[in-house]
Amino acid sequence: MLLRLLGRSTIHPLRMRKSSVASSRLSAITRVMSSSSPAVQNQPPDASPVIFESAYSTRTFVLNRPKALNALNHEMLDLLIPKLKEWDQSELCKIIICRANGRAFCAGGDVKRVREFSLNPQTLSRALGFFQKEFQLDYNLATLSKPYVAVMDGITFGGGVGISAYAPYRIGTENTVFAMPEVKLGYFPDVGASYLLARLDGEIGTYLALTGNSISGYEVYHLGLATHYIPSRRIPSVLERLGALEALGPHTINETLNEFDTEPSSAPEAESQLLISRGEVRVALDRAFSRKDVESIIAELETFAAPESVPVEHQTEVQKWARSTLDALWLRSPTSLKVTLEAVRIAQRDDFRLSDALHMEVGIATAFASRGSPDFDTGVKSVLVDKDPADKRPNWSPSTVAEVSPTYVHDTFFSQTSPYVVSAPRVHTERTSAEINLGYYALPSEDDIGTYVLGNTGDSGASAVSADEVVARFEAKMRGKSGVRFKVEEVLARRCETMKEGWLKWKY
Repeated sequence: MLLRLLGRSTIHPLRMRKSSVASSRLSAITRVMSSSSPAVQNQPPDASPVIFESAYSTRTFVLNRPKALNALNHEMLDLLIPKLKEWDQSELCKIIICRANGRAFCAGGDVKRVREFSLNPQTLSRALGFFQKEFQLDYNLATLSKPYVAVMDGITFGGGVGISAYAPYRIGTENTVFAMPEVKLGYFPDVGASYLLARLDGEIGTYLALTGNSISGYEVYHLGLATHYIPSRRIPSVLERLGALEALGPHTINETLNEFDTEPSSAPEAESQLLISRGEVRVALDRAFSRKDVESIIAELETFAAPESVPVEHQTEVQKWARSTLDALWLRSPTSLKVTLEAVRIAQRDDFRLSDALHMEVGIATAFASRGSPDFDTGVKSVLVDKDPADKRPNWSPSTVAEVSPTYVHDTFFSQTSPYVVSAPRVHTERTSAEINLGYYALPSEDDIGTYVLGNTGDSGASAVSADEVVARFEAKMRGKSGVRFKVEEVLARRCETMKEGWLKWKY
């Protein structure tokens, strides 16, 4: 496995006023949703690929291409960008909500069409224009002056991540499936994903970026990609409640959503839903994907997978995970792997912002679409046009990671003198805003927990703390938010050693 991958062989709880005004508002919202929300009432969908709803101070856009899994296309972007600008500038609009019809929230961008445009020099500008509009939409949504709620009830891939991940309020459900699968297509995770993934716990983001694998349900919430975890059946009630709010301050919205939050009924049930986020698999993941280059990551995974002679039924969970991860990396574009890792590592800088990510990524996207690498054409054709089996490796060029030199990666995709970077369209990010805090309403991150244990926060002091004290501190800070205890206890069990008298020592 190692030889074939490296190419070294010849082969606040809401107090709603019980007034007649509030009651009439709620009734009106319900009527509007019933008449304009096909997902709620199972009515035939509107012909428009995006449905815009307005009820009192609530504005909602509904992605409405269910047969195409709500994949974003030029028409949708052209509808969304001006409408969102209008809403953001309107004094009547107090909250913006995004949801979708069908089983998918949004399966990404219409890359099949983008590939078609990229094949002809006469239409290449259309392909590049799509990326520019998509990234612009993502930035505009991330910097809205109005509260923004994204309902990720279903498949949330690629472009779907871009329109939801930077919302202050991100609702995940049991139907949520999150992935940035672009490396499967000979491309890379865009829409600001270098910034997003670089800020997940440990090396989870690097793993998701390089493998293109998905996570789902409660794990999306556990990792902070969703700020709230609410059963899908309760989403209509959530939307009605939000629409009926008279005070729409940010904390009021958060506390309202917290009322609907749920969590698995027991720790074992929660653990069963965390495939990569806990235990020895997670320790191995962080160790392997922290390596400096793709070759070193693969070598570390080979160590975890050894020996190959062990039958499947006798393999440890770490061995099974390592082997399946190696198989996934073998199927991915070597060029995509190296470009993606470089982008994520750059984005891990503390001073790196979403705007920096989008500027960097539009240059990378231009290089792929302009045949700086042939793999975008090869991958999209194999996966989306020919619909080859998932275990069939496309004819990547170069075929191995050893053949993809750091100089080529830098000069083609990242250098400010690269002809592709120089000619890339511009994403306008001059709008002023505070740095986006992706975790403000989410579960505490591992860094948050570690900082407290190490005594580096104003309220932790210089004394050692016990596990119970850490749990109590975060539960109090987050006002009993569901999942806090489980998240904190899981992190402490994995990353701390319990010393005499119960004090914690942070291991790494």
